Amino acid sequence: MKGVLRKVDGLGRVSIPIEFRRLQGIENEAKVEIINTEDGILVKRANYKAKPLTLAIQVLEKEIKYTSDKKLKEELERIKNDIKKLGA
Repeated sequence: MKGVLRKVDGLGRVSIPIEFRRLQGIENEAKVEIINTEDGILVKRANYKAKPLTLAIQVLEKEIKYTSDKKLKEELERIKNDIKKLGA
């Protein structure tokens, strides 16, 4: 996924696109860490320690919830179940 341009509002806020939040598992009201780096500002989930397979299931569940394509929804469910079998 490529970068997205956003305007900073009068209070210094920037909204994080929903697609990015879904991919990173950032829920509404979640805390994020803001880090100043040489290359710019890094925003990431705060203290997130989920197992990779658990995170994959969470992302799939969100995509299943928001997609209207029945075949895609079925395929995502199948993948989610396969991941659960791996021990997530």
